[in-house]
Amino acid sequence: MKSKSDKIALVISSLKPGGMERVMVELAEYFGAIENLEVSLIVFTKGNIFYRIPESIRVYTPEFEIASINRLAALLKTFFFLRKTLKKIKPNALLSFGGKYNSFVLLASAYLGINRFISDRSRPGISYGKFLDIINPYLYKKSSGIITQTALAQEVALLTTSHTNIKTIPNPVRIPDISQTQREKIILNVGRFVQTKRQIDLVHIFSNILIGHEDWQLVFIGDGPELENVKNEVTYLGIKESVTFVGNVSHVDEYYKRSSIFAFTSISEGFPNALLEGLAYGLACISFDCSAGPADLIANNDNGLLVNEGDIREFEEKLRELINNTEKRLNLQMKGHSSAKKYSIEIIGRSFLNFMLEIDSNENNY
Repeated sequence: MKSKSDKIALVISSLKPGGMERVMVELAEYFGAIENLEVSLIVFTKGNIFYRIPESIRVYTPEFEIASINRLAALLKTFFFLRKTLKKIKPNALLSFGGKYNSFVLLASAYLGINRFISDRSRPGISYGKFLDIINPYLYKKSSGIITQTALAQEVALLTTSHTNIKTIPNPVRIPDISQTQREKIILNVGRFVQTKRQIDLVHIFSNILIGHEDWQLVFIGDGPELENVKNEVTYLGIKESVTFVGNVSHVDEYYKRSSIFAFTSISEGFPNALLEGLAYGLACISFDCSAGPADLIANNDNGLLVNEGDIREFEEKLRELINNTEKRLNLQMKGHSSAKKYSIEIIGRSFLNFMLEIDSNENNY
């Protein structure tokens, strides 16, 4: 690191429940515990902070409500709010999350003498709309560095931006003590209810497996626009007694500790935080092998199971095997927990910090 009095600003659009938001809070908490490091968290939306923020972190939010003004006014007011806040904080470096907002942050922080790092958190190559698809590659190249979550994301970033300072750093996870864990016959799924998470596929798979395994339960944690559709399907299939919808909870760890299997049916990921948490908590994990993320975490038939993306029949067969084969399930639980240790917040947080504070010049600060 450069000095004994470094300052870091973390920038994000909101702190509603979500994987990107959770990672930002985890990093903030880790950074905030480091002596002689001042950490600020800048959030574009006022209120609705789902996660607990340590007292050591200074949180900045605008005084205005974005929803109460028109889009152009909101952009301008947020632009000047961010620029004014950065001038006040005077950080050595900032880290911005989100492909929809990174270019906006780069523009608002221009000419302030700050080393600026950005990270997309969605599936590599995803479109953020025609305008951002054009300007993001150009403005990203003006950043001090780009942080990607997977090897595939790094390839895409290099191809689109030709940036010379790109580093892949996976997401962090807290490694719990699972030695006293009492497992129940629960299949767990954690994630936002959107079409790409394909919870409705998991409902159909579970419905087929349930015959002969009526002592197993399927538990969903999360909320989103597809929630009611999935609930309706559960009712239609007549399996309401075996399926639980918990919603968004702050004590999600309690469900990880009780569950035996983590079933992940997503077909589009930037980096699957929930899947990593499933491994860390020692669940036997099964996941579709979508384009980015699961294969970075799981070695098939070693610390988890991978299924060809969208192959419902294969997923059902492998999930049924996990239920029936206790020895295999326990073996995957043990190896999964062990494999997650390399993603500990101490290791990943230090990687973020070193990358952000070992930049000695600000050549790209236009």
